[in-house]
Amino acid sequence: MSDVYAAIEAIAQDTSVPTVTIRDVLEVSRSAYYDWLTRKPGTRERELDELTPAIVEIFVRHRRRYGARRIDSELADEDIVCSARRVAGVLKNQGLRAIQPRSFVPKTTDSRHTLGYSPNLLLDADEPTRVDELWVGDITYLPMRGGGFGYLAALLDRYSRDIVAWSIDATMTVDRNRVLAAFGFDPARDIRIGPSGCWEWASRKPELHRWAREYFYFRREDGSEKPSTASGELTWDSSVG
Repeated sequence: MSDVYAAIEAIAQDTSVPTVTIRDVLEVSRSAYYDWLTRKPGTRERELDELTPAIVEIFVRHRRRYGARRIDSELADEDIVCSARRVAGVLKNQGLRAIQPRSFVPKTTDSRHTLGYSPNLLLDADEPTRVDELWVGDITYLPMRGGGFGYLAALLDRYSRDIVAWSIDATMTVDRNRVLAAFGFDPARDIRIGPSGCWEWASRKPELHRWAREYFYFRREDGSEKPSTASGELTWDSSVG
């Protein structure tokens, strides 16, 4: 009822309407109203009067993005004792409501890329009849306790339903430098400019050559439409990029 009594007082001060008329319209008894008007505020009310400006200031400073719990946490950092429930009550009384942004959800599938599409070879395929006949893979994201996401990729044997391989990383993209380091790539020894003016492999590392061929083919990082091959090895124009 305190809000009703305060409204009566405000209307009476801002208009010429008699207080008795306002009380009658709102069906508030004379004794109750004047008891509220003359009594001294209690400890709780004084605390609330001190808390309200601080709560509103934090709410405005964070552009309406802090709700009761985060405001309560910030008040605690300022050594102001409160509770999330009490903050919520102040926000409600002040007509303030925090914005609820949509939670970020990583996308592990990009359907709008321009890298081309491979046909689904499993649509008309028979079910596997032995282990290691067919593997399928997928990727998903894992919310981390400290914030952010990890990305889990796994290969599953369709016959045994066992996970045959898996990997988890902080990103979905290939770290080219890390992969090259794993292959022991040394540009001074592994590549050279051939007679045609194109870069070519100077070392015998078939696994590295195969990975690079697939990597550049799908990313088109050499600027060409299709990678050129010579004796099954990748070459690209040294004048590009």
